[in-house]
Amino acid sequence: IKYFYFVLLITILILSVDAFIQFFSGENIFGFTVNGYRVSGFFNDEYILGSYLTRITPILLTLFFFINKNEYKLPLILISILSFLTILISGERTAFGISIFFYFLLFFLVIDFDFKKKIFLFVTLIISLIFIFISSEKLRERYIKTTLFQIEATIGNYKTSEHFDDSENKEDLDMGLYNNQHIKHLKVSYEIFKERPFFGHGNRMFAQICFERYFVNDGRCSTHPHNFLAQIFVENGLIGAIFYLSLFFCLTLYCYKAYKKNEKAIVVILLICILSFFPFFPSGNFYNNMMSML
Repeated sequence: IKYFYFVLLITILILSVDAFIQFFSGENIFGFTVNGYRVSGFFNDEYILGSYLTRITPILLTLFFFINKNEYKLPLILISILSFLTILISGERTAFGISIFFYFLLFFLVIDFDFKKKIFLFVTLIISLIFIFISSEKLRERYIKTTLFQIEATIGNYKTSEHFDDSENKEDLDMGLYNNQHIKHLKVSYEIFKERPFFGHGNRMFAQICFERYFVNDGRCSTHPHNFLAQIFVENGLIGAIFYLSLFFCLTLYCYKAYKKNEKAIVVILLICILSFFPFFPSGNFYNNMMSML
């Protein structure tokens, strides 16, 4: 456990430092460059740095509680801050959202600070985030402007010409992005689900069926629906969804029981499981190698 703890610690430190080098200089130590507003670090053209750290850091924190019986909290706080900031600059909004929920629950449910210290940390975090977004145009564009435009697209009020000019980032002019691809994925998922509602079409079949029978060049088809529950309904049907939701509620129940028993390591690892597999968050591919490993 100690070896695993130090391997994860060194991994997170190296990934984070490299990500900041890439964010500020435009390329990391291997020469991998930033693509638009996305920082990938060692992962190059796979934009999973934020997702990776969001799920790996809680494993490190779980091990921390196992091997630090005196609960000396400074290393935990420092590595949490470093990982959180790296997730922020990665530009992965889902990973950033999950990490906000995770660290909020971590510091209010797990860490034994008095209430005033917790409020102070929370207010400090909010002020720091506001300062970071004000200071960084890249992050402001990625997290605030893009998100607001997607909300407008969802309610049908978005017009590209009113928000962009030719000088802006071409990647963000993609039609599928601002006509909200996630909504389109969910709509086509529902249509595919209706074909075989009980047992689904089989693992990783969303892409094949979508491109074969429902393809329109507007971003609706992808390798997966970008939502775990939608993917399970499409690929495993109602039967699979029952297993998936049962697992989710069991994890939630186990986490509550561990919290009542003050089993901090158990609470930490179950919190990230619950947030990672939350049915209504945007997500990656449920049957992806990294997700399967986690």
